[in-house]
Amino acid sequence: MKMIRILSLSNRLLLIATISLYATIIFGLYAQVLLGGYQVLAALLLIFLWKNYGKKEKNMLIIYWGITLVYGILSIIGNFSMNGFWGILFWIIIPISIAVYFTYVLEIIKKSYGNIK
Repeated sequence: MKMIRILSLSNRLLLIATISLYATIIFGLYAQVLLGGYQVLAALLLIFLWKNYGKKEKNMLIIYWGITLVYGILSIIGNFSMNGFWGILFWIIIPISIAVYFTYVLEIIKKSYGNIK
């Protein structure tokens, strides 16, 4: 489907830009917020195509939403400072890991269902 190809390409470009901007740390964090917002919106769009997915793709999307919701709740209620290893882990490494996982999910969906019209 053309929409999935566009989502996938845009996601890849945003992920590459985010990882590249981490050389400056601050701009990387800003780009990470943009990437996260884009990925949540893309995942919402993918819900509308739910009936077209196989069991594997559905499970992967459920895992993505579970991880994203848990992380979102922890970031709202948690008191994580940016200092030290735990701050870097919570504010940089975990979100980028979630972003890479979503990129993987999107690529699997694109590969499996790229020909859906």
